[in-house]
Amino acid sequence: MRFVTLHYSGGGGGGGERTHALEQKLFRLQEELTELHKKRGENAQQIIDLNNVLQEKERELMSKDSKISDAESNILALRGAQRSLENTILELEATNQMLKDEHQALQLAFAALEEKYQKAQEDNRDLIERWMAQKAKDADIMNEENAIFMKLLYVFSVYEFENLLMNVIVSEKMLLVCKGVLYVLLKKLCIYFINDIKYSATFYNLIHDKTNFCYKKKNQWKNTAQHSRAFGRQPKPIIFPGLTALCSIATVPSRALCKFDAHDGEVNAVQWGPSGRIFATGGADRKIKLWETISGTCNNRGVLTGSNAGIMSVEFDDEENLILGASNDFASRVWSLADQRLRHTLTGHSGKVLAAKFLCDTSKVVTGSHDRTLKVWDLHSRACVKTIFAGSSCNDLVTLHDNNIVSGHFDKRVRFWDIRSDSSTNEIMLQGRLTSLNLAPEFFILDFLFLVKRLALDSSYWLC
Repeated sequence: MRFVTLHYSGGGGGGGERTHALEQKLFRLQEELTELHKKRGENAQQIIDLNNVLQEKERELMSKDSKISDAESNILALRGAQRSLENTILELEATNQMLKDEHQALQLAFAALEEKYQKAQEDNRDLIERWMAQKAKDADIMNEENAIFMKLLYVFSVYEFENLLMNVIVSEKMLLVCKGVLYVLLKKLCIYFINDIKYSATFYNLIHDKTNFCYKKKNQWKNTAQHSRAFGRQPKPIIFPGLTALCSIATVPSRALCKFDAHDGEVNAVQWGPSGRIFATGGADRKIKLWETISGTCNNRGVLTGSNAGIMSVEFDDEENLILGASNDFASRVWSLADQRLRHTLTGHSGKVLAAKFLCDTSKVVTGSHDRTLKVWDLHSRACVKTIFAGSSCNDLVTLHDNNIVSGHFDKRVRFWDIRSDSSTNEIMLQGRLTSLNLAPEFFILDFLFLVKRLALDSSYWLC
């Protein structure tokens, strides 16, 4: 602020002008002072506004400093995570390299095994071809033997057999016994080859008459003292290993030897054991019962439990150590007869198991089910080793030799299977739904030759 000092002095006219000039100058100065005060206020207001802006900026700066601090903390944490991930990546790369090395080693091992497998397949194919060739040779040999046997049936007549026996056996009584045996055998052969032998009906009737004559003679000798003097001991049935019982007359049963209640419900299956001493029954009461016949009565020898539904099929093994049962709970089971305990449970069918049989030895089992499949089981591993899709519900089956299966189905077909292939080898169409199957016992000419030899060596055997 400037201070203006005004001096007044009295005078004439020149002083008035000077005063006037000074007044004007004073007025300008006052205006200038007013303007300065105004600017001063404006500047003060600008300072206040700037101070407010500065405070706002300081607050923003503090906020940004805080964010920078947080960001730096995050950066440090992320760098730590980055280092951890880098270490993990290194470990994974090392593991990946190790897995690559192992994969390469496994590929080499697989290549070696695949080469061995292909070689084994080639050897297997070679063995199968050789085996099939051998089987074909055996079949040719068997066909030749059958042809020779058929020719023998045509060529030899009953009277030629009589002349042959007359040259070997002197005793008239033993001659008639041998004739009776030969006639029964020839009758059996006529029945066995009934569709192949010419004039078999006439030949059968002739042999039947001569067989009855021999039986009458034998019964007459058994009632006289000559029998004891001629043979010196009681007669016994003629039994030869490998030869089934000879049947001369077949009739429909007229009465039951024994009748009894075996189960609490329906009886679905009955099977005799190979020894003929015991038989087994399976019923709707989920049990398999063992029976023994003594003097016309049936005595219970055990009850096999463990099934969850009705038993549909029972089967003994050849040595009569195990028994196999098929049931409606989609499973088959194997029991041991010695302790009557459950040994194996075979599950895998999706329908009722209607038939089960031992295949080959006691190490394999084949089952047929309502789910239209056949399954082959290995009892050592207790697992299904093959599934055959039959196309129809299997009601019964039988096994033949080592690898052959014959199955009867709801669609009126009998199917023949080789477990080494997936398709049936043959089919037979019948007139109705199949409910049961069975195989006739095999009959060989060796049995006949063995019988003649025994008759020539030992005159004490009788046909009973």
